[in-house]
Parts: sequence; C-alpha cells; structure tokens
Amino acid sequence: MEHGEGVERKIKRFKNGDVYEGGWRNGLPEGYGRYVWTDGSTYEGQWKGGTKHGNGGYVWPSGAQYTGEWSNGCMQGYGMFKAADGSRYQGGWANDLKHGLGKKFYSNGDKYDGLWKHGKPDGPGRYVWADGNEYNGEWKNGRMHGHGTFQWKTGERYDGEWKDGREDGLGTFQWKDNSTYDGLWQMGKKHGIGLFRPSHSESRRSLSPVVPSANNSDGSESQLESSTGDDLSEGPLTAPAVARKGVGGQVADHGMTMLASESIFLREYEHGRLAYEAPVSLEDRSDMELLFAVLRLEEPGRLKKLLLKAGEKDKGPGEIIYKEHRSYNIMVNLQLGIQYSVGKINTVRLHDGLTEHHFFEKVKLTFPRRGSKQTPPHMSNDFKWKDYAPMIFRKLRENFGIDPADYLMSLCGNKALRELPSPGKSGALFYLSHDNRFIIKTMKKTEMKHLFVMLRKYYTHMDQHKHSLITKFYGLHRVTPYKGSKIRFVVMGNLFRTDLPIHMRYDLKGSTHGRFTREDVDKRSSMTLKDLDLEYTLKLEEGWHERLHRQLTQDCKLLRSMTVMDYSLLLGVHFRKTGVREMTPSASEVESEIEMEKQLERFRQQIFRMRLDERHSQELLKLVEMKMESRKTKRNAPQQVLARQPMRNDTLRPVAYSDGGTDALAFFLNYDHVQLGKNMAATAVQHDAKGNVADSAEDVVVYFGIIDILQEYNIIKRLEHRFKSIAHDGKTISAVDPNSYAERFMRFMRRVFQ
Repeated sequence: MEHGEGVERKIKRFKNGDVYEGGWRNGLPEGYGRYVWTDGSTYEGQWKGGTKHGNGGYVWPSGAQYTGEWSNGCMQGYGMFKAADGSRYQGGWANDLKHGLGKKFYSNGDKYDGLWKHGKPDGPGRYVWADGNEYNGEWKNGRMHGHGTFQWKTGERYDGEWKDGREDGLGTFQWKDNSTYDGLWQMGKKHGIGLFRPSHSESRRSLSPVVPSANNSDGSESQLESSTGDDLSEGPLTAPAVARKGVGGQVADHGMTMLASESIFLREYEHGRLAYEAPVSLEDRSDMELLFAVLRLEEPGRLKKLLLKAGEKDKGPGEIIYKEHRSYNIMVNLQLGIQYSVGKINTVRLHDGLTEHHFFEKVKLTFPRRGSKQTPPHMSNDFKWKDYAPMIFRKLRENFGIDPADYLMSLCGNKALRELPSPGKSGALFYLSHDNRFIIKTMKKTEMKHLFVMLRKYYTHMDQHKHSLITKFYGLHRVTPYKGSKIRFVVMGNLFRTDLPIHMRYDLKGSTHGRFTREDVDKRSSMTLKDLDLEYTLKLEEGWHERLHRQLTQDCKLLRSMTVMDYSLLLGVHFRKTGVREMTPSASEVESEIEMEKQLERFRQQIFRMRLDERHSQELLKLVEMKMESRKTKRNAPQQVLARQPMRNDTLRPVAYSDGGTDALAFFLNYDHVQLGKNMAATAVQHDAKGNVADSAEDVVVYFGIIDILQEYNIIKRLEHRFKSIAHDGKTISAVDPNSYAERFMRFMRRVFQ
C-alpha cells in the first residue's frame, strides 16, 4: 500500500521496546504501518500525525480484536470487535464506545440489534435471548425504556410502556390462553385500574391468571442493563421472569366464577395486589368489542411496513416483461444463464484462493430448447451463454453481502423482470428485478472488454474500501440468441433501492457545458436533472462528511488508473417534510377515524350506565382516553421518525447520532449498518443563481454513488475534446483526460457536499 507524498518507510525501535514499521513523516508514523507494543498489543493500519487514523486492525494481549475505522487514535466509525470471551459486535463506534447502529452477539447466545449510545443500547432495538425470550422496542441507557413488546418463550406477551427496565405506564398483558389484561403498571407491577378479559376456555371456572413481573421467580430483581465494567466485554442482559405469584408469594388475582365467555372485569391493583374487582356490563357485544379495540395496544411496526403499505398503489417503474413482450426471450435466456452460473460456481471450493486464472476465466455453454445433460429445457429459442470471471464475481457478491439464494430469487424467481426506459444517450437497455434490488444493463463490446481487463484493480479496490461509492458489479455475461447478435450484460446494484420516495434526481459530472435541463421542467419531478440545475449544497452529518471526501479521493484514484472519464455521481434527494405529507392517512382512513371518535363518544356515555361506583367510572373513562391518545401517538410514530429534525451545529450540519439521524434511519428502514451513500441524513441549503446562500434549509435524506465508470478515454474521446474545445472552453466540456476529469469532479463534489 502506498504511503503518500513526503512519507518514507522506516523501522523504528523505541527505548521501551515498542517497534514500529511503516510510513514515517516529521518524526511520526504516517500512512500505512504496523506498531507492536511490549505487552503484545499490535496495530496494523493507517496513521496520521502519529495516531491511528483511517482503517486498521488492533489486537489486544487477551486475544480481543478490532477491525474497522479509527479517528485521532480512537475507534470511530464502522468496525467489528471480537472479545476474548467470544462475543462479537459490528456497527458504529465513537470515542472507543459502541455508538450508532450496531449488532452484538453475546458469548451466551443472546443477540441485540439496534441503536447504541455511549456503549449501551439506547433508542429502538431488538434483544433476543438464547432461550427464546425477545424484546422489541425502545431502550435508554441499556434498559428497556419507552414503548416496547416483550414476548416470553412460554407464550405470554406484554405490549406497552417501560421505564428503567420494568413495565410502567399503559400496557396490555396477554397469556398464552389469550386472556388479556389492559391497564396501568408501575415498577413492573399492576398498579391502578384495568380491565381483565378471560379467554373462551375460562368460562364457568375459577381463574388465577399469570402475573408478569420484572422479578425472577425466586424474588430477586432482574438485571436489565449492561454491567458497568469494561464496555468492550459487557455481559448479556437478563430477561424479566413470568412468575405465577406476585411479590412475597401472595396470590396476585382472586379467583372468581365467570358468568359467560364474553364477560369482562374491572380491576384495581395496588402495587401488584388486587384491591377491587367487579364485572362490567355493556349494552351489547359490539360495545364490548369496541372497548377492547380501544384498549388493546398493537405491536409497534417499523417505518418500512408503513411505507410499503403507502406504496401499494405504485405499480413500479418500467413495464413488466410478459410472454408476448419484445424482451421476453432475452429475459428467459438471462435467467437461465444466471441460474446455471451461480448454482455451478457456488459448488466450487477454493483451496488455494484466487489466482490469476480466475480473473481471465471465460465459461461457454449452449442452451438448446430441448435441454441437455447440463441445461434444462425451456420455452425460448436455442442460445449460447458466456460467463466472464465467474469466481471473481462470486467473491465480489460475497464481499458485498449478497446471499446466493437471495440473488437468484431476485433475478430468476417466479416474478418477471421490468424493462426500464433508457436514461442516457447510449441506447443501452435496462432491466430491473421485481424487488428493485438489481439492475441488468446491456453493454458495448468496448465497455465489457475494458471492465474485464481492469477487473483485478476493481476487485482489489472494492475489497479494501467497504464504503466505495463506485458501482457494485455482481456479474458479467453474454447471450447469443439463435441466428441473433451477441448481447452483453452486466448485473449491478440499484442505487435508489429505497422505501422513501426520491423527489429529485441529479446526474452530476462536474462539467458545465450543456449541463442543464429546460427552464420549464418541474425541478421536483421524476426527470433526472444536471449540474447547473442543482440549487442546493448538502451538509452531511459530522464524520460522514469527512469520510465521503476521503472515499471520493480513493475512488477517483482508481478511475484514473483505469483511464476512464465521463462518469457521474448519481444523486437522489428525499425531502423529509414532503415525504411525511405523502404518508398522511387516506380519505378512507380519516373517515374511519372520525367514525371511531363517534363510537367512542357513545361509549363514554355508556360508561356511566355500567354497574360501577362513580370513582371507578371516572377511572375507567380516564383509562380509555389515555389509551386512545396512546394509539394516536403510535400511529404517527413512523412519520415522526422522518419529520423529526436532527440536531444541527452552528454550520447547519446534522449532529451525528441525533434523533432522526442517519443511524436511526438505517434501523427503521431495516438496514443492518450504515453505508456511505445510503439513507444519509443531511441538510439541503438552498442558494440562488449567483451562488449566494439563501435563508432556507431543509432536512433531507440523500442517496448517491458513482455510475457509468466504463468509458475509456480513447481516440474518439480525444477527438471529441479537440473539436468541442474550438467553440467552447475545453475545461467545461465533459470529454477531458482522466486526470483533469477526476480533479474537476472532486472540486465540484467539494462544492456540493460542504
């Protein structure tokens, strides 16, 4: 690995016995190097000004290991840690503590997946115990706190509010026989008024329902937070027990005979002891069902579920390739070829690792219509298949986290591909998988040849730079239909695969000649805009801004070495306020809500006609109103994730790890980690035609990546540069040499992402 300008390679032995070997500048480690301490600790990776900075790996004498990002000597960014006890963590870090979105696997088999803050679970997260218990909800300082659902392995379940690791506030407990209790809780015990509804099987027999408790069955208090020891080796949590008796061995519920399976009972508890119980009489069954519809707390869903529901009317981009479609035979050929290639290559074992042969390997196969020993019969015409470097692309898919079964299901499953309109001047055809995950693009022979020749450089770069913005390639193939022309394809990742609507799209090259659309075009439309149409500068979160420009430098270095130009940064912008308005309830949902309010008003009037004393009638009315308000809050929670403005610093930059920030978005959109260019919180600051900053600033979510990286600076592009330079400034046109193109591209991106 290169050390950079002005950096020499040096072996330094210190007086205390430490040894350093690597880049050296101004008397300090710089660039890439390896440092070994006398206690056995080792760090190998990037340095800056004598501190660990960049990507690197650290090994402790105990055997614990960390591999990931560093900043100013601290674990900062994304990294993976393996403790001496076998526990593992992968996710965000800040100042040597787990911070942001991350996943931890404990040594005893427990698992936590969610947000962290200062080394402890904090925010939305899911904890699964090795014995089958599970909690999905909000956390604070390592404890269950806020709203959440706890599911016991024995079948019991609690939905409701938590405080400091215990049930506290409004909550619903459901036994495995479907009996339910809806009411108020305090410090893990029922406290206040509530309603008990037995299951149908409880009719006409004595009941003594199970009481949930935040205490172990032996009466000892559960430990519901991480230990206060070293953050790098904190232990797993302990699940709250489901005890058959209350605290002190006292029976929590007095048994009584049910009159009918539809009966419900008003109960009042004092710190877990049943103090009052009376049957509740309703005028008809519909009123009873209405009551429990109001009281029952639904399981909290993620933002993704709501967005998918909101997008059900959207039939998707492009047109489905049906049997009579002009591209049907090509789709069948592609799917058969990819299915064969992936299935075949995944059975091959690499005993000696990748070799030079794998980078230049080509596999040819014929697919006759009637089938063969190697291929199945099919409904298309005969065709020939050619697979390029199949083992290399298998390893790339593994490095990108693509499961072979998911890959085949997306591209070759029962659902058809979609043909997209060509977005550029090349005339290339684009096909989209049914789940929007992958794009298949036709290629020119020169483009395929160039990618095949430069594949080793591409593979090495993508292996070393996990946050690379360069297009991810998953496969390179060629189809030759019977008596037809050769068609070359590359399978890529879809940059805009997201549940959030993309309100503005830009194709940014850094050039200015001809880089604008018509003035009458609606800027917030599905049309892809260009450089001179961009009226915003974007401020990413602290930390991610620096990583972006470091990665752009590395990516452009690769593209220069590949002698390519004319690539673009594809940018998608989701305006959060607009997105929230798009997720407002439909007319039918509003009508249903109004009808519910009317029914509730009728129910409030009937409460006073029940056979209850005045105090309990008032308490029941208060409980119903509290539950109704809780339901409204829950329903609006997903919208609030997007609408909530992340904290900003003095320069309007979003503060890292704040509410509604990049890590929270990744969690709610069902991503297991934050990836540069995906679901990134930012502030869009508008400027006028003269470049002056306007007063307006909007919270946005941005998506971006480098596309079209296969245009070589050949003789045709050299001639284009020469002729266009006669009438225009040669520095403003797109066709310039790779070095000039990269420098101009990075300068422009520094203006866009400030």
